[in-house]
Amino acid sequence: MIRLYRLTDVNDTSGIDFIDFNSSNNTNGHYAFCEDFRVNSVRGISDNQAAGEENSEHQDLGKTETVYILSGFVSKRSDSTIIQKIKDWDDESSENDNYVHGRFGISFDDFTPYDVSPIGVGSNQVGLLLRDVTWSNSTKNDVSVFQITLILDRGD
Repeated sequence: MIRLYRLTDVNDTSGIDFIDFNSSNNTNGHYAFCEDFRVNSVRGISDNQAAGEENSEHQDLGKTETVYILSGFVSKRSDSTIIQKIKDWDDESSENDNYVHGRFGISFDDFTPYDVSPIGVGSNQVGLLLRDVTWSNSTKNDVSVFQITLILDRGD
């Protein structure tokens, strides 16, 4: 199971505003399935054009971005509270006064080193920002295919 969740208040937990993907628990008979998830860590590499250096010397600038991409589908497009929740999340800000580096968190049952729990105070603030949501709908059945992209923000 994968849990994607959003925090608003500092006392919120991952069990308040969430979507469970690939779970037997459901919301009014509606299910969300994540068929593929990717975590892409991007490193900055530059061409070193400094005086006295050989041209095209590559330089590792360190990790610049970590991107989470969830792809799957939601059952029962015609009456889905899950689709509405994702739309609400997409319409509202990914950060607030309590979570300036992102309100979203994610937890994996079997990929736990990449879990992210938003932290809004102290020197180790972190969170996920919702970058985009893409929907694709087929007229052949009553499901909606999605891709959700989140960016890890550590404030650096």
